[in-house]
Amino acid sequence: MELKIIGSKKLNYQLAQIDNKMRDRVATEMTRVLVAMKKQSRDSINTGARSGKIYKRAGKTRQRSAPGELPKTDTRDLVNSFSNTTEKLMTRVVGRLVNDSDHASLLEFSSPTKGGRPFMRPLWKIWRPIVRIKFVEIMNKLLRESAK
Repeated sequence: MELKIIGSKKLNYQLAQIDNKMRDRVATEMTRVLVAMKKQSRDSINTGARSGKIYKRAGKTRQRSAPGELPKTDTRDLVNSFSNTTEKLMTRVVGRLVNDSDHASLLEFSSPTKGGRPFMRPLWKIWRPIVRIKFVEIMNKLLRESAK
């Protein structure tokens, strides 16, 4: 499961106009955003309230997540499988938030009745406007500084 953030055409055009030092600053901001997204996703999976079916496994009482809730952590495989990368290319900065757990794509893309509990798409729905604002602000700041 991979969430790929690529800037808009306008942002890519602006990135092509700035020097490497400024591109490094955009990449640094991208990394900060991805780390914050990863933390929020991990925290939500670990601490969210659950209202699904109660069951026993290995002598322990557990509770599943209900349809529409974030997945419930059991083995911690899902929360430990998040990684992020930032790639600085000539004309753009690409950030990736990835969850390579064996069951991440099943959770993300199955229907709720078949055990689907999306966690990346709801995260992106929250962060998309935030990311857009952050990068518009940083690009404006960098362009103002380069004009001096």
